[in-house]
Amino acid sequence: MADLYLKNEDFLRKKQLPLVLLRRDPQPEFPLHSHESSELVIVTRGQGKHILPGSERNISAGDVFLIHGKTRHAYSDLHDLALYNIMFDLKEFNHPLFALQGKSLLPSLFLLKVPDGGVHLTGEEFQAVFELVRKMEDEQTSAAEDSDAMISALFMQLILLLGRSAVSAGITRKSPQYSRVDELVDEITEHSARKWSRAEMAKKAGMSLSTLTRHFRERTGVSPLEYLIRVRLKKASVLLQNPELGLAEIADMTGFTDSNYFCRLFRKYFGISPGKYRQK
Repeated sequence: MADLYLKNEDFLRKKQLPLVLLRRDPQPEFPLHSHESSELVIVTRGQGKHILPGSERNISAGDVFLIHGKTRHAYSDLHDLALYNIMFDLKEFNHPLFALQGKSLLPSLFLLKVPDGGVHLTGEEFQAVFELVRKMEDEQTSAAEDSDAMISALFMQLILLLGRSAVSAGITRKSPQYSRVDELVDEITEHSARKWSRAEMAKKAGMSLSTLTRHFRERTGVSPLEYLIRVRLKKASVLLQNPELGLAEIADMTGFTDSNYFCRLFRKYFGISPGKYRQK
């Protein structure tokens, strides 16, 4: 029998915010399965075993770890285990990971990736993380117009806090290739309006084009050029909130030399034209 595979549409219902927080209290035993989305797990009570193909680890209250998209895993031998799952899609252009213009959250996020990463929180660190998660849960049930923006901001704060905790605990990036990819991600994010070629990206990362593309996809879920386009579109969506800027001007400011091409891409990714997005 094939493992259960959970698609994004099973959880991520809102296109504008492909992120959802789920409370599992208690967490039931669950067979091997995988998700199209990535999953940040925060254990709040009890203990049990988290199983990966070829390995397993004991988990208890205070453990926080990341399960990257499509990773097979399961829970067993549970004793009053309760946790929060934050499901999110790295590939989505409008994901909170792209809201920090100039700095990616990937380095902090991937310090938590199993089987090698993750952090155990106690005392004040655990309380700070728990409070952020509770605020996210409150915003998720809120009918406030700005709840999506607040959830994004809280999620970013959560990842940065967890990254600091992981570094303090001595967790480091194991792979130098990923360090170079993270540096390239930051540079593309900060200077997304400039002209980039695939050859230049590979040279900056010190890799062949095929190696860079493979590692970049493992890290972000998309190719370097796709990432660049999505960052540009995210920045354009912010600039559209300024009524004094025309569409051609915004296209030029974000690195699109052809405003018609910009409009076609914007409609493709957002499902709406730039003009209607501005009206909304």
